[in-house]
Amino acid sequence: MAGRPREGQGQPDRLRPAPHPPRRDSARVAAPAGHAGLRGRRAALRPQRLRPSQCPPGANPTARKQHSRFRVLPQHLPAPLRLRLADEAIDQPQTLDFDELHRSHPLVTLLAEHLLEESLHGQASLAARCAVTLTDAVEVVTTLYLLRLRHQLGYVRRREPFQFMAEETLTLSVSGRANPQWLTDETTGRLLECVPTGNLPPELVKRELDEALGFLRGQTERLETLAHQRAQALLDDHRRVREAARDVGQHSVGPCLPVDLIGVYVLLPDSL
Repeated sequence: MAGRPREGQGQPDRLRPAPHPPRRDSARVAAPAGHAGLRGRRAALRPQRLRPSQCPPGANPTARKQHSRFRVLPQHLPAPLRLRLADEAIDQPQTLDFDELHRSHPLVTLLAEHLLEESLHGQASLAARCAVTLTDAVEVVTTLYLLRLRHQLGYVRRREPFQFMAEETLTLSVSGRANPQWLTDETTGRLLECVPTGNLPPELVKRELDEALGFLRGQTERLETLAHQRAQALLDDHRRVREAARDVGQHSVGPCLPVDLIGVYVLLPDSL
């Protein structure tokens, strides 16, 4: 018979279940900024594009799970946006990795359309159609015009006509007004990232916007020329794709005039 273990020999280790880590509610909905329960989560939620102020009190349409994964809660979004998301089968809470979202994902495209349409209504929204900014990125008054160009694409195949609509957005920038100089696309892209350096009185903002709109009204010929150039470029691309697919038919593209003005942004030098 086996005797008792001698002193110092010790008992054999028993198999014990490992302690469970504390559970975390990964689907917790964040409260609006300033809520007492937010505290340490406020910094983590700050990068969100959807503001709690656009949702019912106590609800946020995105609840953070871990790193870049968020739980989307459609029930807390505005009603028009909810209906559109439901058409894309996004009507129930679901977890998405925001680092893997691409621009053609329904959530991205519908959010962009919703913000743009809200800004066009002229009511208070997250997106602004016009602004005047004091900045050190320019030396003279510089104006950026956000335009929408629409094209009507005609296609005849086997004597059957088809009509399509295509549209694109362009940003034009002009430096100065007395002797205006139209800037390149590369320079325009840099100006879109400029940082404000001060505030301006409302009277000055309104005056600068009126002058910017008046300047553009005198540029009708330039805008029409641009629209025809973009329509020709679209036709060339369309023909190239059709030829690569060995598709036969007659194609035509024409611009829909006048060009739509989506936004006006005036940059004033802070050295003046």
